[in-house]
Amino acid sequence: MCPNFSVLQVIQPQEALAGTCPLLRIQLQTARTDNSQPCEQHLIPWVSTIVQKIHSQSCTITIAPPAGLLELGRQQVLLDQLRPELIAYGEPAPDSMAARLGQHYMPTKRQLADAGREDLIKRVISAGGFIHVAHLLGLRAKRKPEGQFACFATSTWRYTV
Repeated sequence: MCPNFSVLQVIQPQEALAGTCPLLRIQLQTARTDNSQPCEQHLIPWVSTIVQKIHSQSCTITIAPPAGLLELGRQQVLLDQLRPELIAYGEPAPDSMAARLGQHYMPTKRQLADAGREDLIKRVISAGGFIHVAHLLGLRAKRKPEGQFACFATSTWRYTV
């Protein structure tokens, strides 16, 4: 069964990027009454292959989004939920330069495991992994990506005094 979405607005090309088609901004309709959790929102291109039918009497639009399009909005909701929890474990030292600049670190898998947060580890992995999530949230990763310094390992260095 397809979830029900409500159309928030139609974004015309001049409001979006130049040379693009209009976009539908839609939001998942939920039965919850609190606004504490972020809502799942999506931008859907208004093209005939995706927007298949417009029902004026029932005020509905039938869409057939390509694989992966709705997952982008779901990932953003997951990232919005992860941010405050990860920042709590990635506070910089109080007198450090990172603290003065307002930077936060991405906690490592080991830090989260030591804190008993296996649930948080699983959610980070489902959102793309530690390095990817750190990049998307603007958190500094403590670990460099694989191969970052590989060129130094194969080089021969000579020092002269």
